[in-house]
Amino acid sequence: MQLKKNKILKWLKSFDKIDIIGIVFFFLILFSSALFLLRRSEYVYITIRVTKEDSLHNQWWVQPSNWYLKNLTDGLEDKDLMGKVNARLENMYFYPRNESVQDIFIVLKLEATYNKRSNQYSYKGLPLLMGSYQKIELGGNSIRGMVQDLSLDPPVRKMKSFRVKVELEAENNRSAFTNANIEYRGIDNFLADPIKVGLVSYDSEKEEIVKVIDVKKSPSYKIFISPLTNKLVSAYDPDRQKVEMEMIVKQAEVFDGTYLYREDLVIALGEVIPLYFDSLTLNATVTGIEEL
Repeated sequence: MQLKKNKILKWLKSFDKIDIIGIVFFFLILFSSALFLLRRSEYVYITIRVTKEDSLHNQWWVQPSNWYLKNLTDGLEDKDLMGKVNARLENMYFYPRNESVQDIFIVLKLEATYNKRSNQYSYKGLPLLMGSYQKIELGGNSIRGMVQDLSLDPPVRKMKSFRVKVELEAENNRSAFTNANIEYRGIDNFLADPIKVGLVSYDSEKEEIVKVIDVKKSPSYKIFISPLTNKLVSAYDPDRQKVEMEMIVKQAEVFDGTYLYREDLVIALGEVIPLYFDSLTLNATVTGIEEL
């Protein structure tokens, strides 16, 4: 064993400094070539969803405010020291709500590094994974959210129309001033009166998301225990109306063959979905759905 060790030492001593430097340089080139073959840079497109859990302030249940949206415009860029663009805001859209905060979807073009061995893309050393949380600095803005889509080509929103029937129930559209001992079977007149055929809800790109095509209104009644007979009775309620609607709803494809309302909600029988029109917010119970 000692003899073999001595032979190795003698062999190493036979190299001069130039030889050693050359060998080290050779292995460095070999290592760099291996990294180059395993990793390459290319542009990818990611869609980041900034919503409740992925907020501007990174606090639970805080969503980006409307003023934040004004700072984000198509074409915002981030460049490296050589002036090369490594991040660009390609598109941004959202589904408006009658609130001061919104859920927004931001499409970014990033110069990402692809690792052939792990079959993953990364940006500035952090992996780009579906469902991963990302923080990207862009044009003096901090974009924090969850990756919803990643592709080599610009994403195209695929929309499909559905005929949806709903009814508006009191418990989902209740006024703050109600009597707990009374069961109401309609919604307040101030909510029912503005509902009419032709009401439309748009997304930020002026795409029709909801369009009311039929409205049926009927007298409402309330149920309560009569103080005289101590029995349940029903009586006409002049302050409320029963409302049923039929709508054309466009849903976006979030992955192969799966469509969601506002890219977040499932429309299914019995589900309650929010409807946002100009100065009117409703919560509707789904009673029928048909793909068009």
